[in-house]
Amino acid sequence: MFAEVSLLESSIDFLSYYVPQNLIPYLKIGSLVKVPLRGKIKPGIVVAVHDRMEVFNHKNTILKEIFQVVDEQFIPENLLNLLSWAREYYFASWGQIFQLVLSLPVYCYSVTPRNLNRQENFLSYGMSEKCKCDDEFQVILDTVNNRKHRVFLLLNNINIPLYKYYRELIINTLQLGRSVIFLVPEIRNIKEIISRLAVNENLISIWHSGLKTSDRRKIWFKIKSQKISLVIGTRSALFMPINDLGLIIIAEEHSRYYKEERAFHYHARELAIRYGEISQAAVLLESSTPSIESFYNTQIKKFKLITIAHKFINSVSNVRVINLQKHRDWIISEPLKEEILRANKQGGNVLLYHNKIGYARFVICGDCGYIHTCLRCGVPLALDLERDLFICRMCTNQTSTFDVCPSCHGYNFIYRGWGIQKIVSELKKILPNTPISVITSESSWKTLEPDKNIPQIFVVTKFGLWKLNWTNILLAAITLADNLLLVKDYRAGEWAFQELSEIIQKAINNKNIPVIIQTYRPKNSAIEYAAMLDYKGFYEQEIKTRKELFYPPFGYLTQINIVDEDLEKIKVAISIIKDKFKYNPQITVLGPVIFSKHKKKITQILLKTSVPLMNLISYDELSKHFGNNKLKFDINVDP
Repeated sequence: MFAEVSLLESSIDFLSYYVPQNLIPYLKIGSLVKVPLRGKIKPGIVVAVHDRMEVFNHKNTILKEIFQVVDEQFIPENLLNLLSWAREYYFASWGQIFQLVLSLPVYCYSVTPRNLNRQENFLSYGMSEKCKCDDEFQVILDTVNNRKHRVFLLLNNINIPLYKYYRELIINTLQLGRSVIFLVPEIRNIKEIISRLAVNENLISIWHSGLKTSDRRKIWFKIKSQKISLVIGTRSALFMPINDLGLIIIAEEHSRYYKEERAFHYHARELAIRYGEISQAAVLLESSTPSIESFYNTQIKKFKLITIAHKFINSVSNVRVINLQKHRDWIISEPLKEEILRANKQGGNVLLYHNKIGYARFVICGDCGYIHTCLRCGVPLALDLERDLFICRMCTNQTSTFDVCPSCHGYNFIYRGWGIQKIVSELKKILPNTPISVITSESSWKTLEPDKNIPQIFVVTKFGLWKLNWTNILLAAITLADNLLLVKDYRAGEWAFQELSEIIQKAINNKNIPVIIQTYRPKNSAIEYAAMLDYKGFYEQEIKTRKELFYPPFGYLTQINIVDEDLEKIKVAISIIKDKFKYNPQITVLGPVIFSKHKKKITQILLKTSVPLMNLISYDELSKHFGNNKLKFDINVDP
């Protein structure tokens, strides 16, 4: 017998080893083994086994023997099936996958620790609960009970707490003898979820990147040894060695934190859906502003939509959009100034949200709000002052600059937005004696708690939205909503809508305080529908644009980054790829685009396909075009 082994301390795919006769009864796919490599013993995971030597194409090679089987089923079968699919879909090597899924302390060379004997307590706790799911959620529980796979999208209502529903689903799933994974976007969400679920914390396994290395190993084996588990954590909690998975809950499924930025670039939502299919489990996606792809899947009946009736009761009547075209060159418009003074006079705090600008240089018409966008990609064009050109950072499309606005024929152009310090400067003119705190990711903790006796103004970035205590805030304002749209991504409108909606929802939950949105583009669909908290209205507009430009959910994208100083070698590799796909109507190659990141020159190309890239070319076939030229490359599917 022969085995393919992925070494856990390497990013390579796998190496081939001979399985000695005495180890055959104990070795299977997913086993943790020790193997010899360059005079040392290394840990690895068996990812394939074969009976014939020919499979490995090593007819003239003498393979080394596997030294020891440490754990016969270190990776459960369903989890390994998920990772095998992920390897193909995300164009990753086994080494890249296991470097993220497993950390070194997890696979220490000792055998699996004894069973922690928590099982009886866990079951008795679950059986003592009397939970009855509401009708809307009973269908989810029926799916778990019948061991079927189905995906549900819960369109959340901001005024109705969901924790009691989650708790009922979790307890009932555990009573059925099946396990649960509950994913949250960020570590900060875990403590609140556990508190609101009101489940005995001793029965919960928590997993996230901030754990101590010693804790990781304990948690891994605790989950592996239990028949039933409840795991709560961030995206990597999806890879726990859980048994009999029955339900996956993904809170705020639209969050960008579910996308892994390191290789391999998986998306937890997509893997969860696949995991549910493999395990015959229910998957519940929750969001008040779902991703366009998820909501589209409800429209084509791929997912089941669950909606709890919205009861805003004129809650958005306090949202006001200020057209900056009528307040030219005003960082703080007159209406916003009046509201700041009113809140301050009443002894309340003011929150000003200012998102950082996506582009260093952009042009917006101050008269009509027109932004020059790429006809092929639909993203704002950046202004290259040296060459006097507009350039698309996705496909390198170039157009000439202009002196007159193509839309309204005006000439009042704004070439960049303003920064936080400029906002602070203007605020000091309005209220010179009022304390102003700037809250960014670099802020100290001392600035985050308002002084209850002194009215203050808080100028925050996205970091500050959840760090700041909203107590006694009487006004929230977005200083320049257009910044949210000036990002080189086809999802800029979707992200802007979600971010604006989040701020408005927080304001509504905080005694329905007034919200002011300043913008040069009041008719932009993301801004217009966010002001009304009208998700479905925004979706109908956005899905039309996606279809016209063949973006997801109608097409697929793959981004390839190549890091090398030798541009000639890069050009050769890209030329080969372009030639390969030249006559394939299912694929379009955009780029290359060259940019700098962390002092490195990166060349980027974008593949737009009508089907998943894995259906058109394999990882080995695509990577050899770069490997043959010894180029360092990174493949990001669904960037």
